[in-house]
Amino acid sequence: MVGVIKKAAELVLKPVKEYTFAYICLSISLFIPQLYGLGFGRAAGDLLEGIFGNMFLCSFIAYIILWLCFAASLIFKRFGPALAWTFTLLVWIAACTDYFLYEFFGTHVNAFILQLVNETTNAESEEFFRTYILSPRFLKIAGLFVAGIALALIIELINSKLQSKKNADEMRQKGKCNTVLEFLGMLYICASIIYPFTVYKAFTFDFVENTVYTIGKPVSRSIVYMTYNAVIQFVQESDDFEKCSLSQDGIVASREGNAPADIVVVIGESHSKYHSSLYGYPLPTNPLLEQTDGLFIFDDVISSVNATSLSFRNFMSLSSLDQNRGWYEAPLFPAVFKKAGFCVNFYSNQFVYDPAMDTYDASCGFFNHPAMQDKLFNHKNTVKYQYDGELIDAYASVQDEIEKDSNLVIFNLSGQHVQASERYPSNWNRFNESDYAQRLDLTSEQKIYVAHYDNATLYNDYVISRIISLYADRDAVIIYFPDHGDEVHDFRNHIGRSHDYESGGYKAVHCQLDIPFLIYLSPMAQNEHPELLRKIASSVHRPFMTDDLPHLLMDIAGVRCKDFDPARSLISDEFNDSRKRIPRAITSTVRVDYDQVKPLKSFPWD
Repeated sequence: MVGVIKKAAELVLKPVKEYTFAYICLSISLFIPQLYGLGFGRAAGDLLEGIFGNMFLCSFIAYIILWLCFAASLIFKRFGPALAWTFTLLVWIAACTDYFLYEFFGTHVNAFILQLVNETTNAESEEFFRTYILSPRFLKIAGLFVAGIALALIIELINSKLQSKKNADEMRQKGKCNTVLEFLGMLYICASIIYPFTVYKAFTFDFVENTVYTIGKPVSRSIVYMTYNAVIQFVQESDDFEKCSLSQDGIVASREGNAPADIVVVIGESHSKYHSSLYGYPLPTNPLLEQTDGLFIFDDVISSVNATSLSFRNFMSLSSLDQNRGWYEAPLFPAVFKKAGFCVNFYSNQFVYDPAMDTYDASCGFFNHPAMQDKLFNHKNTVKYQYDGELIDAYASVQDEIEKDSNLVIFNLSGQHVQASERYPSNWNRFNESDYAQRLDLTSEQKIYVAHYDNATLYNDYVISRIISLYADRDAVIIYFPDHGDEVHDFRNHIGRSHDYESGGYKAVHCQLDIPFLIYLSPMAQNEHPELLRKIASSVHRPFMTDDLPHLLMDIAGVRCKDFDPARSLISDEFNDSRKRIPRAITSTVRVDYDQVKPLKSFPWD
């Protein structure tokens, strides 16, 4: 019996014995990000289950990798060790990356991240590096992984020392002990093979109360599986762009009734509703808009998702999230307006087509896809500017030349996107650390960042007012909203967004989704379209999600096509105000019924 156990153990443990150090390195590298995501506020029993479960999961992945290396060494004698170390290095890099993403963004490797990496420009990469890689939090990440490798080296040195003892008496005395150790090692390996395919329970937050839910097999949460799945989804998204182009063919659209001649859509970036003085923020971040006549402030509008590219897809497509078709299977509203006879101009300070690029600019590839551009726009800018005001000045210089009798003009701003300090000229540096003396919850560095963000919001106020001035004497309607909200150290040490909402609970839902939504009617538009004025004025408290934006725009402009649904237009008398708003997060599988989320009643500055 002992002989059978020893032979079985020898077979099972062969790859581990052959590549002991690589096995330890792989297991530790994989375990650190898995351990970090467990959540240490859980009950002790559940936490221990999670720790041991993740140990088994990481050991299983390391074991499978090394078995492949061992099998390769049987065919190519010297190939096995090189392959083992190559895999170890790759997994170590993937684990570091995954831990970095979780630490800063609350997400794991996914298709969205691959797309951003693939399409990020040199300037964006430099800004990302300065913002995150040089931060103290990144040094913590690096330290953990260096400590993990050091631990693996210590274990390997101890193991090598024990293996070097050749005394026959010692070997005879330890014979039984070796058998027991090999048996226990075999049991551990077997457990690590079986466990990842069992069902695992974990805690999450449903934004009303704490609940336990089942998330499936742990193997689906491993870095190797997530990376594989991300690549598959990334390839699928490339196909979606091609399908989207085909969906713009054969559109039949028309205009009806008396509608404004100019429809202007201004899309901000990372604009927190809770840092806007239009919505009660104590610092004067919107002084110009506060004095603007004809401006209607909507107070219950949310983004459909907390990510730029996904938000763009949702609010440009006539397919809403609660419908059974993809965003790419429906027309995009610029194509519909163009078919209806509008001149459609798109000026962006984020997404500019560059024919030298192999991909299409930064996660909104469908804007710049060669097969798509002529279907959507009549004119686009070819240069990005340091500040949004320069973009508007550039448009103003050609406005009379490129606009026609009826125009849909889309401005896409950089807004308050990270780094906020780089989103406004130095002469707009009004707020500083001293303005946040009452924020005892913030460090000096955090106060400085909030000041930069509020200065960027102040400059954004000027930019929107500048756009309004271009159309103040025309028959125009201007709609402003950002792609999503933002966190600015509002209730925790966090800036930007997370890739789920669970990590921040209901406060994260509100900060990242609640957005400013403004509609401006010029004096001429108010006089020419009194019914439109009535509808807009009576709709400012209605609940709305931006994935229904095309229907609002078409209603204002009198544009009709078969996909138009008045029940989805915010200002329509037929508006369905009982529609469930189920926004998305970048990677989370948890679906949030926004109107069931706990209300956000206060902030530290209240």
